[in-house]
Amino acid sequence: MAVGTKREGMKTKIVLLLVFLGLLTVMIVQNNQNIPFRVFFWSFDIPKVILVPFVFALGFLIGFSVALAGRKHKPEETAPPDAPGKA
Repeated sequence: MAVGTKREGMKTKIVLLLVFLGLLTVMIVQNNQNIPFRVFFWSFDIPKVILVPFVFALGFLIGFSVALAGRKHKPEETAPPDAPGKA
């Protein structure tokens, strides 16, 4: 790998990180109000900026769990025995 390519890749990562942090800052500033959160018999106020990532992470974990459970387990392939007399 050339040195110039490595530096360009790092520059791209830094720019993407700064864009992500900027969007995160905008989200935090715009979603600082409390909203009522009701689950069955419980009800409490929670800041929207905390609720949104929590629901995102919960959805990701549920989807990941379903994907892992739905994946079929492939049996291990065994190598055929070496038989020098057979072609």
